[in-house]
Amino acid sequence: MNKFVGWILLFFLLLITIPFLLILGLVVPAKIAGVITVLALSFSVRYWLYRTKKEFDPKERIRINLNDRFWMKKEFIFYNEMSPANKKIFEDRIGIILSKVPMCLSSGELITDRSLALRLAAHLLNGAQEAEMCMLQLPAAVILESESWDERMNLLRNQENVQFVSKDSLGIK
Repeated sequence: MNKFVGWILLFFLLLITIPFLLILGLVVPAKIAGVITVLALSFSVRYWLYRTKKEFDPKERIRINLNDRFWMKKEFIFYNEMSPANKKIFEDRIGIILSKVPMCLSSGELITDRSLALRLAAHLLNGAQEAEMCMLQLPAAVILESESWDERMNLLRNQENVQFVSKDSLGIK
């Protein structure tokens, strides 16, 4: 609110001066003050909306496409049982996880298979079903344990915010 006080005072003063200028018979300066008020108000509202959207938009996500939905219907039984509203929420949350959490194999390679990434994201969500997304602490990274093992992964094993997932827990052979 403190950052708006200056603007509010400016608009208040401009709006108060218009009737005083009209009472004094200064019509042209009153019209100029009115135009300045309208222009400043529209500029400031656009600026405030831009800043607010830029700072507080948590919805940066990867969009789930039709192929992903088809794959999830085929692979996840619980997805078929969801209502359309819950499916939309689930897809939004999966998209947020896919955009914010890097996923890699224990060999150090990034996961490029979209279906495997969807499966890992769904695994993260199912592990935190009770938590809302705003309260869900996303891990810094998700590492899928595979046959090959990179020694760099041993350094990550001791970190708290890295989640290791075994293939068995995902139902992958």
